[in-house]
Amino acid sequence: MGLTADSFDVTSANYAVTIGAVTDGFQTITPKAVTVNVTGNNATNVYDTTEHSATGFTTDAPAGVTVALKDGASATAARTDVGTTNMGLTAASFDVTSSNYDVTLGTVTDGYQTITPAAVTVNVTGNNATNVYDTTEHSATGFTTDAPAGVTVALKDGASATAARTDVGTTNMGLTAASFDVTSSNYDVTLGTVTDGYQTITPAAVTVNVTGNNATNVYDTTEHSATGFTTDAPAGVTVALKDGASATAARTDVGTTNMGLTAASFDVTSSNYDVTLGTVTDGYQTITPAAVTVNVTGNNATNVYDTTEHSATGFTTDAPAGVTVALKDGASATAARTDVGTTNMGLTAASFDVTSSNYDVTLGTVTDGYQTITPAAVTVNVTGNNATNVYDTTEHSATGFTTDAPAGVTVALKDGASATAARTDVGTTNMGLTAASFDVTSSNYDVTLGTVTDGYQTITPMSMTTIKTITSTPANGNSYVAGEIVTFNIAITDTGTGALTDVHVVDALTGLDTTIASIAVGETANVATSYTVTQADVDKGGLANVATVTPANPGVDPQTP
Repeated sequence: MGLTADSFDVTSANYAVTIGAVTDGFQTITPKAVTVNVTGNNATNVYDTTEHSATGFTTDAPAGVTVALKDGASATAARTDVGTTNMGLTAASFDVTSSNYDVTLGTVTDGYQTITPAAVTVNVTGNNATNVYDTTEHSATGFTTDAPAGVTVALKDGASATAARTDVGTTNMGLTAASFDVTSSNYDVTLGTVTDGYQTITPAAVTVNVTGNNATNVYDTTEHSATGFTTDAPAGVTVALKDGASATAARTDVGTTNMGLTAASFDVTSSNYDVTLGTVTDGYQTITPAAVTVNVTGNNATNVYDTTEHSATGFTTDAPAGVTVALKDGASATAARTDVGTTNMGLTAASFDVTSSNYDVTLGTVTDGYQTITPAAVTVNVTGNNATNVYDTTEHSATGFTTDAPAGVTVALKDGASATAARTDVGTTNMGLTAASFDVTSSNYDVTLGTVTDGYQTITPMSMTTIKTITSTPANGNSYVAGEIVTFNIAITDTGTGALTDVHVVDALTGLDTTIASIAVGETANVATSYTVTQADVDKGGLANVATVTPANPGVDPQTP
């Protein structure tokens, strides 16, 4: 109680009091036996990406009992992800003190923090891209989700989240719910809407200009043509001529021919471009004049002298077709000549007009034309005249000669030479002509004296032939019988060079006796006669008949056919 002598006042009327020993008083409380159980606190939270923690503990210790964590021990469990984190409390984690209790530490139940999965619906959207067509391939890849962190959305094996495209249009990825695996340790996930991804190519705006091809050629007489056209259209734009339109310009002569191209000539199509047809430049074919030097050559002729007039007319040029070379008024391209020599036309550059729509012409060399007459080579043969007369007792003569010399060649006997042969009797007298007998001259011929055939006078005797033939046939076809008539023909031919005169024909058997006044050279006179066969002729086995033909001409002997 804290009692001491000083704690008291002692009074007494009767006593002289002295305070002796003061023994303090007390109340004693003895410790009570108690068992204390410890339970760590716990918390359960739905996953929300933040850290949650359970802290502290509770005990059933009565007041006066202190349950405290030892240094280094913790009564905290913290967790973010789904699952449970324990505090790790054990009996060794605690100091238990009490002045009033005799404490026994009983059960220690650990504390913890639990995170349970959050329910979430995840939507997937395939990525998409829209590009203007530019000839290259564009692609949209991947996808996005509204999945919170901690939810994994992945393509399944074999699935693709790519859409690639070059041309205008849209290519889808082909994404569906079946394309994905969705996993999470913190969420209870439901796969919601899957929006497919895609790549879209939109038409590129382009202005296409068309230029017709053109060609320029120097005139060369052939047709040249420019065909087709070019454009600045990118690949994938088709510029084509409409039906009935043409991209050809053809031309032969100098000048320009256009194709006639306009915007209305073309159809422009493209699946990848939004095309505007811009400038259309027409194509053309141009022919420019060819530079040419034209030379003129007057025609010429060389003829061997033949007594007629020959002429060279006209001229030739090396001018190509399309160049006109014409004589000026008053100019002539004719040279005429008969005799040996040369006559010129008189052509000069001043004689001509040269025009052309296709050439740039320079008149070059002008070579004059001419007509030349050269001597004709001729071999002249001389034939002395001849005469053949039937002997008639008079003198006959052949005179002179003939030649095959053309006009303009003179063949003359040299002084002292003679072209005469005279004769009376049968036989031949020559003139005695040789090459040495003649002078041959000519201004137009180159003369060679050829054969000289001598002239002569021949006197021939008269001559004839006679033939007698039977002109009848026996009735029995074999032999004549008595009383049948046998007919005869006597043919007399003049085979000489003069007429037979007073030809006397006699046949004693038939009684023929007649005279033919004249038989011309080469002619035949026929005399018919007949005879009647007698029995005596038959008995003799045949008959003989001989006629006599006698002309009056001297020198011709009678004949007996």
